[in-house]
Amino acid sequence: MPLLDVRVNVSSFGDDSFVVAVGGELDMYTVVPLRKKLDDVLELGGRNVLIDLSGVSFLESTTLALLVDTARELRTTGGQLVLVADDGPVIRAIQLTGLEGVLNVQSSLPEGVQELVDGRRH
Repeated sequence: MPLLDVRVNVSSFGDDSFVVAVGGELDMYTVVPLRKKLDDVLELGGRNVLIDLSGVSFLESTTLALLVDTARELRTTGGQLVLVADDGPVIRAIQLTGLEGVLNVQSSLPEGVQELVDGRRH
């Protein structure tokens, strides 16, 4: 079984805010690097996390479960998870699973960053 391609990069801004940029295809095998990076971010005290999924061309339920779990964990510490996704497969997967009310999804990186900044003020 060929491995799907996935790229995950993390940048920090401020003491507790991180941007995680993801590209490629995410399935139950390739979600592992994303899970590891998110675990690292949380261990570093990340409370405000933006995940840029605009470079993701495929995503399935394992990834959605990871995103929901991360959002819930951040909320318990007073933090937040903001996703950035355009009109591609990520949005379709979120809509098909009815997760629009659970996950905070913005359509562009500037909107996602603004949402994260606004949320930090509350």
